[in-house]
Amino acid sequence: MFWEASLDEALARSKRIGRPVLIAVHRLGGGAGRGMLDSVYPEPDILSLLREFVCVAACGEQTPPIETGPRKGMSAVFLTVTSDEHRAALAAVRKRYLGDEKIVAPQHLFVNAAGHTIEQEQGVLSTVAFASLLTKVLDGAAPGWRPEVPDAEGVADDCSDDGGVPWAGLFDKDESVRRRAVNRL
Repeated sequence: MFWEASLDEALARSKRIGRPVLIAVHRLGGGAGRGMLDSVYPEPDILSLLREFVCVAACGEQTPPIETGPRKGMSAVFLTVTSDEHRAALAAVRKRYLGDEKIVAPQHLFVNAAGHTIEQEQGVLSTVAFASLLTKVLDGAAPGWRPEVPDAEGVADDCSDDGGVPWAGLFDKDESVRRRAVNRL
């Protein structure tokens, strides 16, 4: 799962690619937030849905860095952002969306490219409940939505009938990834 480095970067990317932003607010000290990170997010069906969002990790706690390898210095919990980045993201989320209210974690905020809240859900969610929430947001953001892979060059070739990306046509035209994910759960 890829986390954007900041809320501003996530909103900018959301505008560029036309996908909603998922802000995941976590508190690692309690088992609830860590449980979702460790057991719900890694589920293959959940990951396929999460790829349709621009994701931001917002956590106020210091997390240990990865010590070696290409991700050296990144948070050992969030993997694609540093501890300072996910802490700064929480400050930005608090300032823009949560205000001074007590933060309930885990919490998932969904915003559009303009930064307006689409949906908000607090508390621990099961895999099925989280998949349903993700699907509901995607349906609301783009009725009739189905995953599409844009042609990076803007020119289609004969690799597939879905914009020239060889693997873009792997999904049936009438059934989206998210529907299959929810049905499998």
